[in-house]
Amino acid sequence: MRVLVILAASLFFSISSVQANPEPTPDQKIVSEGLMLILKGEKQKGWELLFPEAKKGNVDAMFHLGSMMMRSPEYPDNLERAEQFFTVAAQRGHAASKTFLAQIEELKKKRASGPSTLIAGVSGGPTPEQLADAKRRVAKYKAEVLRYTGFVDQVPARATIKVFLPQSGPAIETIYSQVTALNGHLPEGVKIEFFIVIDPAKWQQEQETSSISKIPPSGVMPDFKGEIASTYGITSTPAFVIAPAQGSARVVSKASDLIPELSKLL
Repeated sequence: MRVLVILAASLFFSISSVQANPEPTPDQKIVSEGLMLILKGEKQKGWELLFPEAKKGNVDAMFHLGSMMMRSPEYPDNLERAEQFFTVAAQRGHAASKTFLAQIEELKKKRASGPSTLIAGVSGGPTPEQLADAKRRVAKYKAEVLRYTGFVDQVPARATIKVFLPQSGPAIETIYSQVTALNGHLPEGVKIEFFIVIDPAKWQQEQETSSISKIPPSGVMPDFKGEIASTYGITSTPAFVIAPAQGSARVVSKASDLIPELSKLL
């Protein structure tokens, strides 16, 4: 019953948002598509649509991701993940997220009180097999998604450097070092985002030997199937994009050209 209430609330807030604006904007369409995927049980596909929007500061995307994690008990820290999304959205004035934060607190208290008892004294808690399966799911989730997530910056950037890295090979560490070395020399208001372009068909077999583990996880996002990279016309990695807050994005051939190109744009 609680899951049905959460689903109904998610749909209500989504529909209310669209009704307030009869012609949905492109970001509203993306959020609606992501929500429908989640409601159909396709959580990974829903995440791939909604998370980039949340990174941009879209509070509706944050809310629906929080709702998804709230009803994802297969991850032991699902309530904490949901709380992160709801908290940021609530801080930005999202009323529904404030309401769900209170519900998260109730759920955390119930979880802390221990598993319920069912008929004939059988525990309502998970079996050892279920716990082992949950741990495997969490490990996979963190390997493929969570270890690459920074979160939304509070101050809009004047420009963003987007660095697209391959999912394996020595270029990852080299390019990462080259770009982060520019931090002290960048114009004010310029931020850097790193993307690992992931081929799902090869990801599992290359995961163990990948050079990705050599770079810090914070602020690095997965780009499944290169969908984000393709929006800039990128077909191979490594690649660099300068995306100003106003104006067209520009693809740069190498890291050493980033500062000169930024000087022209800003």
